[in-house]
Amino acid sequence: MAAAQAGGYEFKVKGKLPTTCQCLICQELIRECTELPCHHPYCKSCLLRWEDQKGEENERLGRNHVLRCLLCNQEYKVQDKHYSGAIDRIVTEDLEVLCKHHEQGCPWTGAINDFMQHATTDCPYVEITCRFTGCDAHVLRIAKQRHEQNCPMKEINCDYCHQVIKVSRAQEHYGECGFHPTICGNTGCQHVCPKNQIAHHQSTDCLYQKISCSFNDVGCKVKVLRKDLLDHEAAANVSHTKLLLQKHLQTNTELAKTKQDLVETKKTLKVTNDELYATKEQLNITNNELLDAKTKLQNVETKLRESNDKIEELKKNYLPPKETQKAAKTLASQKHKPIISSHPEPLAKLKFQKDDQEINSLFSSSQSIPNYARRLENFSLKMEKGKLYFHQKNIFFKLSQF
Repeated sequence: MAAAQAGGYEFKVKGKLPTTCQCLICQELIRECTELPCHHPYCKSCLLRWEDQKGEENERLGRNHVLRCLLCNQEYKVQDKHYSGAIDRIVTEDLEVLCKHHEQGCPWTGAINDFMQHATTDCPYVEITCRFTGCDAHVLRIAKQRHEQNCPMKEINCDYCHQVIKVSRAQEHYGECGFHPTICGNTGCQHVCPKNQIAHHQSTDCLYQKISCSFNDVGCKVKVLRKDLLDHEAAANVSHTKLLLQKHLQTNTELAKTKQDLVETKKTLKVTNDELYATKEQLNITNNELLDAKTKLQNVETKLRESNDKIEELKKNYLPPKETQKAAKTLASQKHKPIISSHPEPLAKLKFQKDDQEINSLFSSSQSIPNYARRLENFSLKMEKGKLYFHQKNIFFKLSQF
């Protein structure tokens, strides 16, 4: 298929156009010259496009695909055509052409190869884009200077604060600029100063600024122009004196009340301090009681551990069931014999722990039992089966009823 670019160079030649440099198809200056065997020149793109069209036509009409020169009608084959560098150099380097904008007034002439440089930098009739950011205008180079002078996107420096701004925002900026000269807004005052100093001028210097009377704090609520303040104070001297006296009396009353409040506050503070001291004392007592209780608890825990140790020891010394029954039978056969006969002694008070029954309650208070063995025998009759009894580091228990 043919290249998409169409035809030759659209330039007018200064003087007469040589026929050897003119395409026989587009009639323009030859671009990328292709020469046929008959030596007639064509633009490369023009010839390719014509050959494609001719091939489609022959195919549609059912004819043989034959290519002929448009000028001399000589038949040629595609492989016989060739590129002609000599003609190409003549067209692009030797021929003197007019600027494409010569009809608008551009006087430039030169080689085609030099035209792009001319159009990019020099030609006054080439359309260019404005260089300022934000402006999309397209103007002729000859009108560039005039456009840039009036372009709303042109950047300038503020005459007062020297900030860079766009021309289109100049008036808006001057309304905001703190250094823009501004006249005082008070009626009668013609003072001009930077906008950011107006407030200071009005609060300190402006004679046409309304201000409060010097005796405002004591009750004079009159506001006058600064230039009339002295006249007002002179005219209101008597009333100002009365206001000062009233303020003095009011201050004395408030001072006396403040002193009384201070006395009451000191009393309240003393009571609070006393209560705080009492609270601290009570806290110390509570802490001591807590420590004492903690000590007692530790003692109880110690005794409890000792009791548990004794119980564990009893469990270790406890006879198995068969041996227990055997020992019970032996005791039963000897129940009329003295249990302890070699060392008779009085029965002392017995200790007991946990579920152990108090052994003293089992002994008879009668003095008729003369010896220790008799007393123990009497005691065994009163013992309950399964209970433990302690006496003088001895342990007694009843295994069965006998």
